[in-house]
Amino acid sequence: IISPTPTIRATPTASPTPTAPPPTGVLGNATAGEALFASQGCNACHQAKGMGGAVGPPLDKVFSSKVKLSTSQEVTADEAYIRESILNPTAKVVAGYPSGLMPGDFGKKLNEQQLRDLIAFIASLK
Repeated sequence: IISPTPTIRATPTASPTPTAPPPTGVLGNATAGEALFASQGCNACHQAKGMGGAVGPPLDKVFSSKVKLSTSQEVTADEAYIRESILNPTAKVVAGYPSGLMPGDFGKKLNEQQLRDLIAFIASLK
């Protein structure tokens, strides 16, 4: 007598609970971004956490704030703006700061994760 093959049913597995992004929505590591900020020399020109230069705009509390540009236009310093400012620093220059001082080669120096980490660090400076 051949017994029927038992039917094996797959038990549905719970989908992993997605990790909520940081409140800013930036998917980077702020601690790694802080180290990158120092190693890339950003603090030579930009002030962050009350320390650093003053050649470029200060970055404390800039994320999600309104920024007045040299064109008199006002933009929100969101992730897209910060990303563009790092990769193409002459695209939207902050009023009162000279254009052309920030190196424009970060797109060649930073990989995507490093860019996200740097943005996360700037976002954390609230």
